[in-house]
Parts: sequence; C-alpha cells; structure tokens
Amino acid sequence: MKRKLPKVHDILQKTEKKDSRTGLTPFEARFAEEWVKSMDNRQAYLDAGGEPEESNHTLSTKASKIKNKKLVLFAIDKKLKAMTKKVDLKKEEVLSELMRIGFADPRAFFNEDGSLKVMSELTVAEASAVSSITVVEQYEGVGQERQFIGFQKTIKFNDKLKALELLCKNLGILKSDTNQTNILNQIQLNLSVDNAKKLGVTKLLELDKILNDK
Repeated sequence: MKRKLPKVHDILQKTEKKDSRTGLTPFEARFAEEWVKSMDNRQAYLDAGGEPEESNHTLSTKASKIKNKKLVLFAIDKKLKAMTKKVDLKKEEVLSELMRIGFADPRAFFNEDGSLKVMSELTVAEASAVSSITVVEQYEGVGQERQFIGFQKTIKFNDKLKALELLCKNLGILKSDTNQTNILNQIQLNLSVDNAKKLGVTKLLELDKILNDK
C-alpha cells in the first residue's frame, strides 16, 4: 500500500514561527482575521491561504481543528469585541448627528444683514442640519442689455421632526402612535415658538397666545 505523503502546506503550517505576543502562527492569525469576516470555518481556512482539499469533509475537519485552538478562539473573541465597540461608537455618532438636526437654530445660518452664510463659514454641527443649498444666478434685461444682478440662494434643512422622532424612540419616550404624534407636535411647537420669540415672528407669537388662552 502506497503511503500518502503530507502536503507541503500542512508541513509549512507546523513549522511556522509563532508570534511571541499572541502565540499564533501567521496562518492562525490570518485565519482569525478572515473568520470574523465570513464567520465560516472552511471559508476562513481558504481565505487565510489554506489549500483546497480533495473533499469537503477533509477541509471542514482541518478548518475546525484550527478554529478550536484556544489561542485562535481567544483572538477571534478579541476581534469580535473590538468590532462591537466600533458599532457602539457609530451609534453615538448617529445620535449626535440626529441631535444636530433636531436642535438646529435657523438663525445661525444668516449674517446680521440677513444674507445667507457661505458653507465654509458654517460649523460642523450647523452644516449637518443642511440638506442642500441651491444657488441660482439672477439677471435683468434681455439681449445685450441683460445684466447680472446677484444670486438667489435657497437653503433646505434636513427633517427636524423626523430627527426628533428617532431621538425620542431611542430614549424610549414614544410608546404609542397617539402619544408619539402629541409629543412630537408639542416639541415642534415649543421649538417653533421659542425661535419665534427670538426672531420676533408675529404670527407664531399670536398662535402661542391663542393656545395658552385655551
């Protein structure tokens, strides 16, 4: 009976020098790195540089053997925890962005003379509240008498009410659809009235007075 010789790749795996810090061979380190991407033993084995075997059973056996090593499991667990921390950080960033939209003050986007600020003058928080700014050139006259007279600028903000709704849901404030509508309407009204008082908008002040008198 002819003796089956071990594959070169298997020999190299056994002779690879282990990292002094992690205790992993280069192949094991690559396996752990690839496993957190696919979460599949066989796929991680192949992506780490393992050779395809004659049968899926042989490949699965070798891949499982690598995966179940204590130091490999430890490395995988460490990488998964690091990924979780990144997700939590992204969650905080999303909530921060929603707060910038929900509590944006429209006054911050205008100069004292009432002209719209250019984007380079806005802070990061202010710019986050902006959905788009449209600039249209304006002219007077026709033909050779046509003259440029300035720009018409239109600023569009991200949906403040939607941002507040998402924030309220995250905080657990909203329970039912009815309560949700009432709370959000009250928040929006309070913000509008507060801004109206600062901006001197007569109609909203009158609305505030009517609501308070009821």
